[in-house]
Amino acid sequence: MVELVRVGTRFTWLRGAAFGLQQGALAGELVLTDEGRAGIVEEMLAAFADEASTGGERAAGASGVESLIDCILRCIGALQRRAGIPVSWRSHRALIRTVADVRVFRVALPSDQPAATERALRWVVAEVNRRATGGRAGSKDGRSSQESLEELDRMLGAHAIPGINPINIALAAYRAGIPVGRLLHDVLVLGQGRKARWMRSTITDRTSGIGLGIARNKVHTAEVLRAAGLPVPQQVVVRSPEGAVEAARALGYPVVVKPADQEQGAGVQAGLSDDAMVRIAYDAASALSRTILVERHVEGYTHRLTVFQGRVVRVMRRVAGGVVGDGVSAVATLVERRLEDEIHRRRAQRAGAPLLSLDAEALDLLARRGMGPASVPAAGEYIRLRRRDNINAGGENRPCALGDVHPANLQLAVDAAMALRLDLAGVDLIIEDVSRSWLEAGGAICEVNGQPQMGGNSHAGVLDAVVRELVGGDGRIPVHLVVCPDREDWHAGLSARLLQHGEVDGVSSRHGLVLRGARVSMPFEDALAAAQALLCRADVGSAACLMSAPDILRLGLPSDVLDSLRVADETAMSAAERGALAAIRPMIEPHLRR
Repeated sequence: MVELVRVGTRFTWLRGAAFGLQQGALAGELVLTDEGRAGIVEEMLAAFADEASTGGERAAGASGVESLIDCILRCIGALQRRAGIPVSWRSHRALIRTVADVRVFRVALPSDQPAATERALRWVVAEVNRRATGGRAGSKDGRSSQESLEELDRMLGAHAIPGINPINIALAAYRAGIPVGRLLHDVLVLGQGRKARWMRSTITDRTSGIGLGIARNKVHTAEVLRAAGLPVPQQVVVRSPEGAVEAARALGYPVVVKPADQEQGAGVQAGLSDDAMVRIAYDAASALSRTILVERHVEGYTHRLTVFQGRVVRVMRRVAGGVVGDGVSAVATLVERRLEDEIHRRRAQRAGAPLLSLDAEALDLLARRGMGPASVPAAGEYIRLRRRDNINAGGENRPCALGDVHPANLQLAVDAAMALRLDLAGVDLIIEDVSRSWLEAGGAICEVNGQPQMGGNSHAGVLDAVVRELVGGDGRIPVHLVVCPDREDWHAGLSARLLQHGEVDGVSSRHGLVLRGARVSMPFEDALAAAQALLCRADVGSAACLMSAPDILRLGLPSDVLDSLRVADETAMSAAERGALAAIRPMIEPHLRR
């Protein structure tokens, strides 16, 4: 069997940027033996990666074989992003030789975790060849494509950045042209030098630690908001099932029972209307927390107002899990269709169980409407099957235009975030009609989240704007690359001259960092590690990074944008250093401003 595509030379990982990429790269060669098969990979993007429309346009003047390799590179990236690995969309390919109908391309793939990138690369190559030869039923070992993909997902998942927020933030930064690095596995560095900001999920380096601690406790949150004159539900802390029942009776049914210190709706039961339901809800909540709240139920929809630096940037209305009638189908049929829905199915896979089903909760809610599984709702009629409205309980988030939200409600959210000293917060306002002022229509803040969920394709623009505002634009400082001999005496003399002329205020080499004329660090393992350390310092406004040509060839560049490139005295370089100069040219040129 003739392979359509195969891996050529062994791929190597560059920790730094190269070939125009925004991050580290896995670089090597791919060999193609045919053209005109781009549709094969387009099908894979649509079926496996949900990114058929992302960067899918053929490059101007691209041949059939170039279009095919572009599709392959996009698919490798898409599979990693699908698994939660933050890789950008930018890749590199260049035709380096042709022999008969065989074309050899140098390629560079964006790579956060090289082992994951190589797994995705080899899976895509194998899948393209299988499809090119008509093997659509399964792989050589008898597994279907879906089974093979699920195994790949598991393998890649081990390399994913923890949580939902970090990958969305990293991808937003790539879209906005902002440098992204890792301080720790779950802490991102956006920007460079004095313009850099840290983020752990949506917690920024300027988030008040005290405010964040208060927001994580619903009792304390309510106390602070109430003291500020903001509306919160009546609530009672209870210690036993009977205490919960007594509180519910005192507040008046219906009520909400929830843990005081859990997030994402864990342990929350809403709309409870009798003693038995309260006892059951208390037992469930107490399995998650020692502090349980009983709250007076507030009628209306939960609206998540995301506040960033004193303004609301997004409003979502939560709708509890349920189905919408078509006037023909029974409730049971509508639920089955919902379970078959691709988006719902994937969310259920992540949760490990169906998020919507005709279980006891759903049947009880149906019975209270005088309905059952065989009932046929009218066309457009919404049938609620879950008491709580969180995404992880089968709910949906529906966007609300900021112009449709009453200004008093926007101000209320801003005031709540300010009361807790949070620069980024999710304020949950329960209100029936968000276009009416809470001062007239009623409503209450049931939660303030100091680590709100952000992102998703439908709201990518909002997150892009947030990260740009966070770093004040692109978050870059001037970075100058100096290619020089790898000698300590050379580095010391060159650092002194650069600092003396005032061109930069920090210089890096593998021998250490020099700021304002003084050595401020120990030596580093290599020149790239030194440069990255310099660009992480909050007291650096412009930087010069000293590297030898072999170091660049082996490690990559310290920044994906270079303000200048200088080559210092080739006559002082070794033969190996001079020989590497020509080889690094295609790595560097796409990154140069001048």
